[in-house]
Amino acid sequence: MPHDSRPCDACGGLDDDGVILLCDECNVPLHAHCVGFAGPVEADWFCGKCEDQPADSEGHESEEEHETVATSA
Repeated sequence: MPHDSRPCDACGGLDDDGVILLCDECNVPLHAHCVGFAGPVEADWFCGKCEDQPADSEGHESEEEHETVATSA
């Protein structure tokens, strides 16, 4: 897996002091410790914004719903 050089969306840190998780929906990078995640990722992982969105029949939010959240934040 290639290294993601974007800063953590929660703390803005660019350091490698922790595992960086990438949301499987919006691809936002977050330190595992910033979101309180302590275990191995065994399935898809979603950030809090995507996790709270209504999902389609396959469990994914629509692009329109995601864009609304992104522009209203």
